[in-house]
Amino acid sequence: MKPSCPENKSGHKGARKLRDGMHRSQLFLTGFVILFIKTPLQMVLGSFQCFVVRKDFQWKKIFLLISIFLLISCSIIQKPKEYDVTEIRNEILKNISFWKNCKASGIINFSYKNLELKENFLFRKKGDKFRIDIFSGGLMGLSPSTKAQILYDDSLQIFLPDQKKLYLFEPNSELNINLDFDRIIRKVSIIEKEKKKFIIPVSSEAKLFFDQKFNLELIQKEDIKINLKDYRNRLPYNLIIFHDEKEVASLWIDGWNFSELKDEIFNLKIPNNIEITTYKKNGIK
Repeated sequence: MKPSCPENKSGHKGARKLRDGMHRSQLFLTGFVILFIKTPLQMVLGSFQCFVVRKDFQWKKIFLLISIFLLISCSIIQKPKEYDVTEIRNEILKNISFWKNCKASGIINFSYKNLELKENFLFRKKGDKFRIDIFSGGLMGLSPSTKAQILYDDSLQIFLPDQKKLYLFEPNSELNINLDFDRIIRKVSIIEKEKKKFIIPVSSEAKLFFDQKFNLELIQKEDIKINLKDYRNRLPYNLIIFHDEKEVASLWIDGWNFSELKDEIFNLKIPNNIEITTYKKNGIK
């Protein structure tokens, strides 16, 4: 048996130490990679994947909401109803039926030529006739004083009792307007549509304008316009009259009444000693 060599023992111990050192280095590198490289990378990739999935989910959710909104919109938003001439005429006749026989009262602001008034008024209409009486209320509403009387029966008459003047407008004069809408509309065969309005050409000079609800909105004859506003239950409560684009009268209606009117109401009692001025189409006669 050979004796052991001291040099070989020291060599084995050095190799073992080297191997142990290399093993520890490998363990350190592996731990470093896991701790400082792999784990953060997984976290980043995981977060990115979560973001992509979450974003995809959000887009799906948004797309679903848009689809639901479009379906609801398609079911709610309907195409405007198309009317033929007969249907339009019937709807208009239904809405203006109150014009046949009616009575209205309220306040009028009137400014025409040298006459300016802010008084009470009483409007009465039967068929193609109408009458407007303008009067002051007097003290406590007693003893009303008539300021003006306006009558239309084939021709227009304006009587001013205080001034003892009577203005007569011949049937073809520009201030004559036929308010027998029922008879007029039943005769028309053409109804024009412009944007949100229905237009009935009464003549080459006159037109009636109706809104989408078939309410009479505007009466126009040459330089005269009558706007009807503030509709409640198919009845207008404000009428504004223009002449040459200037407002000459504004009527604010307090109430309507539809009781039967007598024919004698549509006669003016004119005294003898008055000044009479007659207007033709193109001026004073």
